[in-house]
Amino acid sequence: LKRLVDKQPGNIEGWFQLARAQAASGDAVSARESFDRAIMLDTDHRFPLLWIGKGELELREKRYADALAVAKDMQEYFPDNAMAYEIEAAAHRGSGDINQALDAVEKAVRVEGNSQRINLFAHTLATAGQAPKAVFMLRDWLEQNPEDGPSWTTLGMMLQQMGRQDEALEAYESALKFAGGNPVVLNNMAWLYLDRDLERAAEYAKKAYEIAPERAEIVDTYGWILFKQGMQQQALNILQQALVIAPRNPEIGLHVAEALVRQGRDSEAKPLLERILAEHQHTRHAAPARDLLKRLRN
Repeated sequence: LKRLVDKQPGNIEGWFQLARAQAASGDAVSARESFDRAIMLDTDHRFPLLWIGKGELELREKRYADALAVAKDMQEYFPDNAMAYEIEAAAHRGSGDINQALDAVEKAVRVEGNSQRINLFAHTLATAGQAPKAVFMLRDWLEQNPEDGPSWTTLGMMLQQMGRQDEALEAYESALKFAGGNPVVLNNMAWLYLDRDLERAAEYAKKAYEIAPERAEIVDTYGWILFKQGMQQQALNILQQALVIAPRNPEIGLHVAEALVRQGRDSEAKPLLERILAEHQHTRHAAPARDLLKRLRN
């Protein structure tokens, strides 16, 4: 690529591909220079990808002011390109200005609404403390796009976080219908059914476990539901799998400790509980760990 641009210094595509290769190899300084050469040559502003490439480079390098400058140029030259506003939004998020990020994402959605942007907008709204508005917007989008599985998933998660469990389950059912076996959705449904239908909870948890046995939180859910069903040894085996994957996770540690205590294996539970107390003494995990330790001493 360097030989190409040396021989053809006016080759926009050559400079662009060189910039991408330099960025991929970690040479941000040279990549920036190559992007600038390509942009300088594009006097008729025909190739928005040049600005997108540079903007994404600046975002990766956490040069948010420079990324914002790229976004503003794009908005001048390519006002109908939604990426101009997405780069602006990412730059504002990176610099901690969530309200400005919201405005930019909303502009991107207006320019070109699609599932990815709608979900980005919803997450940004929720981050800004506007979850009800995010839910309203998602519902409005899904009325027009009822087969958008990812948006059903986002809606379910937000409703679950808001404590609206019945509505969350309905959204998750639609997510599974249109997006297939998403292990996160199945896992969340298992937790929501835990106190209302243990058998159904186990069904969803097992499906999630079969799809993603490498994810500690999913393995933990399945093991904990087996524990609730009274399958003590099987539950302990699964919970210990989760602990191997995430050995410092206090919630998983508590579940393993409780399963050990239930089987009378106090000597194995004790060091686990003591470690949780030592490492998480100011969290919500401390009280249950302390209570379990008291049961051991008694």
